[in-house]
This record gives sequence, structure tokens and C-alpha cells, in this order.
Amino acid sequence: MPKNYLIGIGGTGARIIEAVTYMCAAGYGPDRLNVFIIDPDEGNGNLIRTQDLLSLYGDCRKEFVAEPGTSLFKTDIRFTTPLVWNIFPSQNATLGYYINHKAIEQKDKDLAAFISLLYSEQELSYQLNEGFRGHPSIGAAVMSNPPMDQQPWKAFWDDVSDGTPYDARVFLAGSIFGGTGAAGVPTLGAAEILKRNERVRLPNNASNIHLGGALILPYFEMVMDKEAEEIVRTQMCVTQHNFPIATKAALSYYNEKELEFDELYFIGDAVTQKVGLFRPGAAAQRNMPHYVEVVAALSAFDFFDQPVVESEPEKRYFTAARENQNVSWNQLPVTRHKDLVEKKQNDFKAKMVCMTAFSYLLCSYGKDILKQEHKRVLNTWYRRNFNYSERDPKSRMENIRAPENSTRIDTVSRLANWFLGWISAMDSENGNVLLVNRQKIVKGDVHVGAWSDLVDPMENKLAIGTFLREESKQLGFEQMLHMLDQTVVNNRSISGANRFINLLYQGASAFCSSNYQIR
Repeated sequence: MPKNYLIGIGGTGARIIEAVTYMCAAGYGPDRLNVFIIDPDEGNGNLIRTQDLLSLYGDCRKEFVAEPGTSLFKTDIRFTTPLVWNIFPSQNATLGYYINHKAIEQKDKDLAAFISLLYSEQELSYQLNEGFRGHPSIGAAVMSNPPMDQQPWKAFWDDVSDGTPYDARVFLAGSIFGGTGAAGVPTLGAAEILKRNERVRLPNNASNIHLGGALILPYFEMVMDKEAEEIVRTQMCVTQHNFPIATKAALSYYNEKELEFDELYFIGDAVTQKVGLFRPGAAAQRNMPHYVEVVAALSAFDFFDQPVVESEPEKRYFTAARENQNVSWNQLPVTRHKDLVEKKQNDFKAKMVCMTAFSYLLCSYGKDILKQEHKRVLNTWYRRNFNYSERDPKSRMENIRAPENSTRIDTVSRLANWFLGWISAMDSENGNVLLVNRQKIVKGDVHVGAWSDLVDPMENKLAIGTFLREESKQLGFEQMLHMLDQTVVNNRSISGANRFINLLYQGASAFCSSNYQIR
């Protein structure tokens, strides 16, 4: 079996892995995927959010058993502890400390003078525990020698060095207009770091690694408040005004430098959607999700979906363009193969739409069902599938209100609610992202990586049939319950919690197939 590795670099890389995880939760992704993140800013809000999500995803995989017809949590996402390579062995490190600049000044005046030409005093002395602040030259200097005997690198090398030619498919994802991503993607793309490293180099210049990457071009804007303006005035950082020139310089570098990428995807968006307040690092940097991160995740899945190559791959570059400013389900680039585009677009849309409907059903209606006493729930689907006596100790496994079952449902419900917040947050203010309508799903503010209040399906019975920003049959909640009444999970060997979750998923799937134009 091929080995799939996704390495997210910097804040954008973390958000791409966030998108990947939600898509895998919906059942869209490879069977197995290894991930890790590179970021010196351990307290970065985007990074923490992704770490929490991966941990929750792992809990759901442990607790949930999918029945035929249920796609939830299909992908086995693996990661080591720690998940993140934070580059620096100690907090508050500086570039000067890392290269031992003071010793160089004493022992080699010429080398010290050369370093002073490359780096300013501010760059040498600035504390880097919150990232490289848009200065990729700093990051490149400290990322060119990953610690091969430390996690997560050790697990990576132990795995990929034991294999056959090109069976380790390694995909790097990060922005090229900031700091960490702009430093890390080309640095790790150099021959000696990954592709031609002695651990994976084979005879005849072959390698165990097939190397791909997503180069993320500028795609968002940040809101500048007074605090942001003060940060820009007093600290080393870049804003969106610096993105174009940084991107131009980076692309020029990729054009001139002989890197070892076999496949590169170029992804960006000229309609720069706002993703939150400008904050250069730490916990305050919590950007809202963006559809470009979904596209980057799709590019990784396209890369992993290809058959293992038998000889040195031909270098390939991928770009795509939409027809206009609007982003709809049928404009998302899902594959390089023209004859598979429609099929894969339909599959992706079906799984994401079903996940949305299921999550909404579980976290609203399902939550209300669990609050009621077992004997008082008279719905057809419930009585048919949960016919047990709470007084009978032998029925404990079937009792969805028993602590162990309640915990399982709560775990999946938490991720489902986070999914709703994540996909709803992509509903842009300028109206060009035509995926879901957040007002039909979330009541009030959207929270990403935290619980969001949902629209009450009893108060707005059409919400579940109209949450896509496209035409539908506009079936209401009564029709959803009718389809749920037709659903049965006959497997009595699984817990009541797993039966409950499978039932709601399959009912939501039947509803979406009927209500939305999903072929």
C-alpha cells in the first residue's frame, strides 16, 4: 500500500490540514493518511485549532463503527506525538542564537560581515517563537537541517526509508507569500532534504519518495484595527500589502532554482475574502476558514489518488480557473482527469452535503431526542430501532442514554458541530462562495473549533432543505423525519450509540439525495 504523507507548513498549512480532516470526517479522502505540521509558533491559534480537531477526529474513529451506507471517518489519519516540529529547541530563540552569531563575530570577522549583509540586526535579534513574521530568509536558514532522530521526523524517516521506489507520496502545503510556508516549501523541496536524501536514495538516481506540493498564492485579506496598526508600526511583520511582491519574488525563485518537486499545484484567489483581524502570531491568530484551503486539500487528494509510478516521474504543474467570480460546488477542481471531473465533483458534493445535513440533524433534533425519556419517544424510526427496556441490565449496550453510549454520541456530536461552524464560516460576506448558507444552519455567530448554536429545525422547518446556495426541492423537516422512519440498522452487535449515529446519517443521506441535485 502506498504511504501518503501530508506536511502542513505554517498557519496556512495548518488550516489546509484542518480542511483535510473535515473532508475525511465526511468520508472523502484516502484510506490512510499520515500528517504533521511545521511551525515555530506553537501557540498559534490556527495550529491549536487543528491540533484539537485531529485529536477529536481520532476519538471519533475509536468510538464509531460505520455500517454499510455510512461514510463517516473513513480515513485513518495518523500522527505522532508531537504532531508539530516547532524547529527551535527552546523558547524565545533568535536567528543570531541559532547560528551562534556572537561566536562568529569573535572568530571570523569576514563571515560575520557577510552575515550582516544577508540579515539586519532586527532579523538576527528578533524572537522567533511566534514565527518568521514574513521573512522567509530567516526560516530557510533554520529549516534546512531537520532533526532526523526527533519526532515527527524520526517516524517519517523510519517509514519512508523502508519501501519501494516512489511508494512514499509526500505532499507539502504552505503559502509562499508569508514567512514559515514561504521558507519551508522550497527548503524541503531541495534535493538533499527529502527527495534525494541518503535515506531514500536508490540506485540509478531513483528515490522512495514521490514529491508533490501546493503553493498557496495570496487568497485573503485581514481586518486592520488600531491594535493591528500598532503591531505593524512597532514589530517585524508583513501585511497583505506585502503579499504581491513577496509572491513575485517567491515564484521567481521557483523558476530559477532546481527543486525536486515532481508535481506542483498553484492555488490562489484574486477575490481576497476577509478572514479576521490581523494578528501576526500566537493565540490571537485565528483566521476563519476559506474555500482555497478546501481546494488545496483537494489537490493533495488528487496527488494521493494517482497510481504509484514505476520510474522517475515527469515533472508536472497544475492550475485551474473558474468561469467567473463565483465559487460553486461544480467549479471546485477535484481531479486532473477530465473524464472523472463530473463523477468526482458529484461524489465530493454528496459527501459534504450529507455531512452537513447529518451534523445539523444530530446536533439539533438528535440532541433533543436524547433529552427525552426513552419510553416517551414514540417516533416510528426510534421505536423500530430502539426497542429495549431500561430496567433490563442486558439492554445496557443498546441504551443510548447509558453513560458509555452518551459519551460516544457526545464525541461525534462535538465534531459534527465543529464541522458546521467550519463549513458555514466559508459563506463569504461578498456572496461569491456559493456553497452553504450559514443563516440556515447557525443561529447567531459562527464559531470555528468551538460549539455554535444552531437554527431550531422546529422553528425553521425548511432550513434543512434549503441550506445549499442552489436550487432544491425545498423539502422540509417533516420529509426528513419521513425518510428517517424508513431507515433501519439491523446490526444488533454494535452499540446503541453507533446505531443511533448510523441511523441519522443514513436518513440524512436519503434526504439529501432526494432534495438536492446530487447525482
